[in-house]
Amino acid sequence: MKNAHIRWMLIILICPFHQMLTAQNKPSAHKLQEYNKQLLITQKTAKSVDTTNLIDIISGDDKEAFMIDLNGDTLNHKSFDQKVILLDFWYLACKPCIVEMPGLDLLAKKVNSPDFEIITFAIDDGSRIKEKLLSKRNFNFRIIPNVAQANRVYPFKLLLNKENQIIDYKAGGNVGDDSINKLLNNYLPKVKKELQE
Repeated sequence: MKNAHIRWMLIILICPFHQMLTAQNKPSAHKLQEYNKQLLITQKTAKSVDTTNLIDIISGDDKEAFMIDLNGDTLNHKSFDQKVILLDFWYLACKPCIVEMPGLDLLAKKVNSPDFEIITFAIDDGSRIKEKLLSKRNFNFRIIPNVAQANRVYPFKLLLNKENQIIDYKAGGNVGDDSINKLLNNYLPKVKKELQE
């Protein structure tokens, strides 16, 4: 059952938001294999493997694969053990992505639990992220740089429960003054509920 949820996450990540698959339009096993081949996340750092399959890291199917965040810490299958995790895919030139960053930071501070983590995946180079974003402010979440991704709507968020099942996803973001409140109102109750279960 766990891997079935991970495979659906794969479909959500690969498909453009306007072509999101419904329960009536489930793909064949062959299509799932094709999607698997497409979702390879590439890191261009010497410290990590060249290509890592994020789905296999999350599910624990690949216990050897890892990624390195901007702090030099390792992200591997153990990073997802019995935690509620919010995954956020973004890039520097994406205005809604950047506008929502303080909201993600505030979410991490408000939840303040070792059983909750925000992991973000940026398509930008680590030195560029440090120069353009982190030189102005530090954040309480992990940033994995240099991630090559399929074209889709940004930002893209997935909320996983402790069994690594998707409990929420959102494509697109907010740029208004209320963007932080919208993000908190959406995720804070869901995260707290999952942490209590």
